[in-house]
Amino acid sequence: MTKWSKVGIAFAIGFAGGYLLQKSLTKDRLAPEEALKKVKKQINKQINIDGSWIYQHTEEWDGNQVPQKVYRGGITERKGEALKHYDFIVDSETGALLELTPQT
Repeated sequence: MTKWSKVGIAFAIGFAGGYLLQKSLTKDRLAPEEALKKVKKQINKQINIDGSWIYQHTEEWDGNQVPQKVYRGGITERKGEALKHYDFIVDSETGALLELTPQT
């Protein structure tokens, strides 16, 4: 076996291992867009959604005294001509809405 074939095999093994490790570390987390869809589905009957957004990165939150990774985002509701804004916190693994707070 030549030196270059050994290097190629080592590179392939390292690349495959890194890829599998990355997949195993992120497989339990929803994509931000999927978490936003779940939030909108959960509140769609109570709030007439006009707009929405979500941060693309998770953060640690311990609002229930159990630290967990969450996404933060916002919803805009149209009431006639007026707009009302809400902030939300959603679990990054399940998509469960943990907090919905109207802005004042």
